[in-house]
Amino acid sequence: MSEEDHGILQFGQGFLYLVIWPGGEVQTYQKYISKAAVLIEALPYIQQFRGALVVVKFGGSAMEDATCAESALRDIVLMECVGMKPVVVHGGGKAISARLKELNIETRFVNGQRYTCKESIKVVDDVLHNQVNCQLVRSIAKFGGQAVGLSGKDGSLFTAKRIKSKENKDLGFVGDID
Repeated sequence: MSEEDHGILQFGQGFLYLVIWPGGEVQTYQKYISKAAVLIEALPYIQQFRGALVVVKFGGSAMEDATCAESALRDIVLMECVGMKPVVVHGGGKAISARLKELNIETRFVNGQRYTCKESIKVVDDVLHNQVNCQLVRSIAKFGGQAVGLSGKDGSLFTAKRIKSKENKDLGFVGDID
């Protein structure tokens, strides 16, 4: 049998693999070859960061666009698969704002910074911990990764000190991590 009978055709200096199904349907593997080339190009970085703890800030528009979010989460799962230890630190500002609006809790800003009152901080905690964090853990698991959801308050993982605005105005429950 010739190479054509097996569905492998040679073009130029490389190979373009074509699987020819009965009835003339053709499926190309060129896209897989291109993806392999990207991984080969990334190999030095994969090797350099294998075993490394990598902090990924995931927030803003990346979280709001479903296609972008899915792509980012798949990349995070890939990082785990190649031996990196990704830690995702996420935002959730739009989800917080939507919940505050739903509960008729006014959102205040002091010179462009969000003021967080006692009512608001409860909503922030609920949305970030019970909504956004849980959804991210489920999505990572759906893509084959392993994830555990943690809150900064779990086991006093993070503590913070309240801060004021640059103009020395109170921002409520806003602070810097110790």
